Amino acid sequence: MSLGWNLLAGFWTVNSFVEDRIFDGVVVGELVWLRFYRGAIQNAEDFAIEKNLEVTNKSLRYLQNEYKGIKP
Repeated sequence: MSLGWNLLAGFWTVNSFVEDRIFDGVVVGELVWLRFYRGAIQNAEDFAIEKNLEVTNKSLRYLQNEYKGIKP
């Protein structure tokens, strides 16, 4: 579905530039593609939070179960 929207936005943008409607091409391109760009940023943020939580939990499990030094 995303690929379809990107292709359609590309067609609209190129078509607008070909017909000398520069403003329409810029607006259509920005509105559609910025929506996907914003979605990618949000997805990357969620992925980073999830990965950081996994790393933290792995470190805590190591300290609880396998650490062989003096424990506080």
